[in-house]
Amino acid sequence: MSAFTRGAALVAVALIAGCSTARASLTSLDDGRPRVDANYLVPGDCLVAIDDLMAARGSCAEPHVAEFVTSYILPEGPWPGEERARALSEDWCVPRVKARLVEPDAAVPGVLLPLEREWRQNPRYRTAYCVAVTGPGQATLTSKVIK
Repeated sequence: MSAFTRGAALVAVALIAGCSTARASLTSLDDGRPRVDANYLVPGDCLVAIDDLMAARGSCAEPHVAEFVTSYILPEGPWPGEERARALSEDWCVPRVKARLVEPDAAVPGVLLPLEREWRQNPRYRTAYCVAVTGPGQATLTSKVIK
């Protein structure tokens, strides 16, 4: 098990659930907050909930589950499978998230993978989203964690 997987196992499962048959969300999006498609995130957005590449943004001063860093476009072609999509995305995202952390232990890198069903319907939907997520022993993030 990689350091990424150990450090963010629960969060990673929820973040990539859109790519597998399991469905999960980090927190309910039924709290009245507007949801935005991940395509509309900007670096530094703090996310209080994520489900199926839809996110609810909130203040970085309030508890949140992730902070958006950047995005990565996977290579063109047929759906590579969840394992390969994750490996490619982590190879690109992890060093970029780590380089932007305000402190090395502030959070851990995470990846929101493109949704397989959307990729298959339209292969231009192949964007992975690089995020900083809660680390081991953290329930939520409570401040900005990226520079």
